[in-house]
Amino acid sequence: MDKRFIFPIGLLVLIIIGCLLFKPIVHPIHLGGDNAENYRDTVDRNSISTIFDPFLITTSLGANTYFCPMQSIVWYFLVKNFQMKTQYYPLFALIVHITCALLAASVARALLSSDIGGLLAGSTFLVFFPHVSTIKFISAVITHGLCVAFYLAGILTFYYYLKSRFNVYYFLSLFFFILAHLSKETAWSMLPLMMTMEYFLFLNPKEKKINFNNIKNYLNKYFVFLFILLGAITIFVLKYPYGEISHSWGGSSMSVNILFRFFDLLTMMIAPIKSINWLKLILVNLTLLGIFILSCYGSPTLRVLLIWLIIAILPFCLSNFRPTNSLTRYLYLASIPFAIGLSYAAIWAKNKSISVRIPLSAIPVVALCSHAIAAVIALWR
Repeated sequence: MDKRFIFPIGLLVLIIIGCLLFKPIVHPIHLGGDNAENYRDTVDRNSISTIFDPFLITTSLGANTYFCPMQSIVWYFLVKNFQMKTQYYPLFALIVHITCALLAASVARALLSSDIGGLLAGSTFLVFFPHVSTIKFISAVITHGLCVAFYLAGILTFYYYLKSRFNVYYFLSLFFFILAHLSKETAWSMLPLMMTMEYFLFLNPKEKKINFNNIKNYLNKYFVFLFILLGAITIFVLKYPYGEISHSWGGSSMSVNILFRFFDLLTMMIAPIKSINWLKLILVNLTLLGIFILSCYGSPTLRVLLIWLIIAILPFCLSNFRPTNSLTRYLYLASIPFAIGLSYAAIWAKNKSISVRIPLSAIPVVALCSHAIAAVIALWR
């Protein structure tokens, strides 16, 4: 087979697997909880002017605490076209999730320079067990899923801009950057990731030297992105009903809570299936040890993935101190660098000795199979 067709055919297979695996979620759903709040908010925001009014007060208390017009546009489309025919809402969720998996595979392919590595990462993201509960929750998909789709499109086009310096890619990345920030505050980590990606993957040692010209040339392209980010943060602060960034559930020991929440979310990602606590502890500690060793001796790509993983989890350490198993949607973005990191292990081990190649190649395969089995059981039982 011509190698040029491996990746497109692999993406087609991902689409088929996604449709078959998540077919059980496509059924009428109950519009309660956050779904009901967003439904009520949509009734009030029934025009372009109201959708893009950041200070409009609606009858939905929860939706009044943030400004995410892309969510409102999607809800408006669903409510106007399907109203209470709720079997179409999960279908939209499935389309968004498969789109995110295809984009995750494309980003992984670019970062790893490997078709197989990209497809392996996309497959892992597609069947990642914590995503099952996220996809069943339509509000979570419209918030996190929609944002992640624009986020990945922006990162992918910015990567191609850095590689080719073709300005069309720059303006496309800016377009997706804006859409991501209009979708969810999760997008705040896009700018740090873009800057990290350029620093580690595209700057030569001479350009990394600290002097005025190097700093100016490095930062020039980011001023527009920074302006948009500061605008998004300003609106968030003005809209947020609390006097501090940390939610009241955080308690007084904010720094301790942040640390524990970070490890809670990391544990949920590494060992999401119910298991013995000591086994989870071993898995998490081995993963942290591996991350530390590989970040010290690994490639620039791995360092980018490590920073991406950290900045993807950190925003959710500042709020919502509920049990982690009810907040699996917070791992939707963070699971992407995690999945790419697993693929990186297999790609890196390809040219090593058998004693190194077999265990490192087995890690992503075992992770993929275990998540797939758990997802099948959860969806089809």
